[in-house]
Amino acid sequence: MGETTTTTTGSESETVSCPPGEAGCPCLPGRVCGEGLACKDEVCSDAASCGDGAIDVGEACDDGNDDETDACLSTCALASCGDGYVQAGVEACDDGNPVDGDGCNIDCQPSGLLSWSVSVPGDALASDVGRAVAVDPNGEIAVAGTLTTMAGGADAFVARYSAAGALVWSQIFDGDLHKADDAHAIAFAANGDLIVGGALTEAGMMTNNVRAWLFRVDGASGVPVWSIAVDGSAVDGGDQIRDVLVDDDGTIVVAGWKNNTTTGNDAWVARYSAEGAEIWSTLIGGGVAGDDRLFGVAAGAQGELVLCGQIDVGGQLDAWVATYSNNGAEKWARTFNSAGTDKDVAYACAANQVGTVFTAVTATTATGSDFWLVVHNALGDPTVSQLHGEPDLDEFARAVAVDKDGNLVIVGADSAVGTGTNLMIRKYRSTTDLLWKHSLAGPGTSNDHGYGVATDGLGNVIVAGTQAVGIADDLELWLGKLTP
Repeated sequence: MGETTTTTTGSESETVSCPPGEAGCPCLPGRVCGEGLACKDEVCSDAASCGDGAIDVGEACDDGNDDETDACLSTCALASCGDGYVQAGVEACDDGNPVDGDGCNIDCQPSGLLSWSVSVPGDALASDVGRAVAVDPNGEIAVAGTLTTMAGGADAFVARYSAAGALVWSQIFDGDLHKADDAHAIAFAANGDLIVGGALTEAGMMTNNVRAWLFRVDGASGVPVWSIAVDGSAVDGGDQIRDVLVDDDGTIVVAGWKNNTTTGNDAWVARYSAEGAEIWSTLIGGGVAGDDRLFGVAAGAQGELVLCGQIDVGGQLDAWVATYSNNGAEKWARTFNSAGTDKDVAYACAANQVGTVFTAVTATTATGSDFWLVVHNALGDPTVSQLHGEPDLDEFARAVAVDKDGNLVIVGADSAVGTGTNLMIRKYRSTTDLLWKHSLAGPGTSNDHGYGVATDGLGNVIVAGTQAVGIADDLELWLGKLTP
C-alpha cells in the first residue's frame, strides 16, 4: 500500500498519495524507480547522470568533477591500474596496456626500476668488478668477476644469489702467484653447475705467464670440480677467455684470444667436453701480425655459434662478427668500421630464434666514444647500423642480451658531467625504438660501469658491473636486478 501525505490549508485538510517508485516518491526496495527515474537519496528523481555528485545505480563513484587523476574517473568508475590514467599519489605511470617493459609496466610502475642491488668489496681499496652474470631457469643468479684481496692481489670471484638477491655462496679462486687472476665469463650447465672462464697468472720462464683459464664449480656449493689453463705459442703470453657458452649437449664453447710468437694476439674459439677435454680449437686472424680478439660468443639459430670481437686491419681495429658451425667452420664473417674512428670493438653479441644477429660496438676516437648497434640477418647481410647515445657524451656498450619477448638490453657506461661515468642500461624494442634507459650513479666520484647482463624468464634484467664508493680508484663489485 502506498504512503500518504496530509496537507492542511486553513480549516481544510487534503490527503495526497505518493506511490513508491514514482517521481518525488520513495524508491522501491533495492533502490528501484520507474522508467526514466533514478534513486537519489532514497527518492526517485529524474534519470541519473554521471557527474552530478550522487552515486546512482550503475555508478561505482561520482565525485562531480572531470579530474582523471583522483580516485573517481569522469566515467564514474573507480580509478585502477590499466585504465590509462595516472592516479596521483598511487601510480607512477599508466599506459593502459597489459605489457611489461615498454616504459610503464603492468603494475603501473616505470620499467627498469631497481628491485635490489648488492655491492661486494675486496679487502683493499682497489678495483673490484663484476664481469659477467648468468641466470638459471628458476631465476637464481650467478656472477663472476674480480676481487682484490690483501693476501692474493686480484682474484677470480664467483658467487651465487637467489632470485631475491640473497647470497647462497661465494668463492675466491687465487692462482699460485697471488696476482692478476680474473673471471670474465660465466654460464649455467644443465645440472646447475657453473662454467667460468677468465685468466690465470702463473710463473713463466722469464716473467709472469697469463694463461686462459676455464673451470667448473659445483652449483650447490661453489666447490671446484675441475680446472684447466691453456697457453698460446708465445712464451709468457697473455692468453684470455672472455666469454663461455654451454651448448644443449653439455659441451662448452669458449671465446677469447691466444698470444702468438709471430702474429701477436689471435682470436680464439674452442669447444670442450663437459669434463674439460678439448674437442676442437680454432685461431682466427692467425698468420697476420695484429691484435685480433674475441669478446663474445652466443647461441645462434640451428646450433650455430655467433662470435664477435675485433680484428686488426693494417693497424686499425675494426669490429668483427661471424657465425660458425658447431664444429668450428666459418659460415660468414663481417667487419664494421664507423667513419672517422680509430678503434671499433664488438664487445658483445646476441641472436634471436630466427638467426638475426645483434652486435654492440663501441667506437673510440681521440675525442670520445659512442656505441653502435649493428644487425645482420641469418645470411650475414647487414640490415641496420644505428648510432645510439647522447650528443657530446661518451657511451660504452659492453654487454647485450635478448629477452623473452625479443627485446634488446644493452649495458655499459655513459659519461656524466663532473662525475666520470655512470652505469648505463638501455632497453630497445628494435634497433631504433628505445623503450627505457637508466644511468645509475654510485655514491663515489666516478667509474661506474656495467659489464654483464642477462634476463630471466619474467623479463627482469640482471646486471653485473662496478660502482665507485669513495675516491675514483675505490670500486666495488656491483650486482643488481631491474624490472622488465
